[in-house]
Amino acid sequence: LTLTATYVATRSRLERQLAEHPEPDEQSFREAKASKASHCRRFSTVPMGDDDENAAESASLETVQSGYRTWFFGVFLYTLWMLVPIVSQLQLVWLTMEQYFGLGWDATARQFILIYLISHVILFATTQYSGQVKTFFLQPSSLAEATHIAIFPRDKTKGLDQLQVVRVRHLPGSEAASGGRYYEQTCVRYLWSDEARRFRPAGVSKLSGQDAYKALDGGGLATNLALERLDRQGRNAIHVKVLGIFGSLLAEYAQPIYIFQMMCIWCYLFFDSWNIALLWIFLVFGSGAWTSLMILRRNQQQIAEMAAAGGHRLEKVLRDGLWKDVPATDLTLGDVVQVKDGVVCADLALVAGSAVVNESMLTGEPMPLQKLSLEQNSDAPFDYTTHGKKHGL
Repeated sequence: LTLTATYVATRSRLERQLAEHPEPDEQSFREAKASKASHCRRFSTVPMGDDDENAAESASLETVQSGYRTWFFGVFLYTLWMLVPIVSQLQLVWLTMEQYFGLGWDATARQFILIYLISHVILFATTQYSGQVKTFFLQPSSLAEATHIAIFPRDKTKGLDQLQVVRVRHLPGSEAASGGRYYEQTCVRYLWSDEARRFRPAGVSKLSGQDAYKALDGGGLATNLALERLDRQGRNAIHVKVLGIFGSLLAEYAQPIYIFQMMCIWCYLFFDSWNIALLWIFLVFGSGAWTSLMILRRNQQQIAEMAAAGGHRLEKVLRDGLWKDVPATDLTLGDVVQVKDGVVCADLALVAGSAVVNESMLTGEPMPLQKLSLEQNSDAPFDYTTHGKKHGL
């Protein structure tokens, strides 16, 4: 407890320092080129549908990114706190055996109740507030120096259970350069921007109709430029993480309902109802293992196989003035793709021709939609949320 109090005080002081030296906005940064300190900045998201009808509601749903760094003090303290419930469970086993075969109720009840309450309170808090626990043992940091990024809703009334922590990585050969830092979230790579002083989506560009037709008439991208963009923006692939057997079980059992079940089982065990406790263990944890391994994990494996299957497709892509067969995973921003009948391999803007598409699985629209090509003389930037319904594939 003393170490925890010291840790909280130190961490609070660091948070105050970050708050007292906020990151300048983009305009003032360009003028002053000053401080690097920035803890919480707007999380730039990729449009994934129509615009929200209610702008105020959209602002309340805004997601933010916050910087953290690995901290030895935090890792050490986290390890100590996680050892408490583990050692406590072993002590409960020993006290229960003593109650059955040794000391009896009078000698073990007080110790059992104390250890029982402390261990399960810690386990319940860890599972119920897992999002906050992820960041509590990390050191608050500026985004420019962060090794981990926490992503969560700005409106805390929406719940911090949606908080996710991702690791900051470096592009090959750019470990020493801040411009090579990135993280990936929902299959989108976010690159560090020195100008904006935050991570921004790498695979987003709003081209006008004029720009699109120039790319078509100019023979598409050069191969070396396409490879350079692939290195920075990542491949056109959906990565579905499938947990191993132990990870799947841990994810299933790390829920508050299982902690409550454990509390009930320990009560039955200690109060001479071992037969009911054993039956409860079999029903609760057996059904949890079946759900985790035979249903959820198998579904994840099937989804991962479906996502990986698209990577074997070859697409006709215009590069260096020639139509080439390119794997779907090697498509990058600015590529000119020849669309045929079947599944579209990426989010595209229709430049020439027209198409009839079935978007029922995405939007619920029961009827096929007709898509038209962009206007050749239009200088308005293509925005998928605005123009996608008419020109987007």
